[in-house]
Amino acid sequence: NAKSISLTFNEFSTAGEGDFIAIYNNVSHELYAKLFGQTNPGVLNFNTGKLMLLFKTDQYNTASGWNISYTSSELTGISDPNNAIKFSVYPNPAQNQRSVS
Repeated sequence: NAKSISLTFNEFSTAGEGDFIAIYNNVSHELYAKLFGQTNPGVLNFNTGKLMLLFKTDQYNTASGWNISYTSSELTGISDPNNAIKFSVYPNPAQNQRSVS
């Protein structure tokens, strides 16, 4: 199991406080960070092997979004980066329903 995780925000732009990413310790449920706006947080380091990221958005304003990559102190289950899990959220922007595939 990983002992630490680093998140690298390659891109970050949300439409104010109504759209944010919350980062939690997935064991203690402690809120580590709530990120929103136009300032890229860069690299964030966490001394835990389990994080939960929650993205909240609303229908009022849009921004370009975010792109995150991560590293951990141990192998985390994806042994071949060429087989990384990819997903998409649609429609974007959405009104009432979103799908993840």
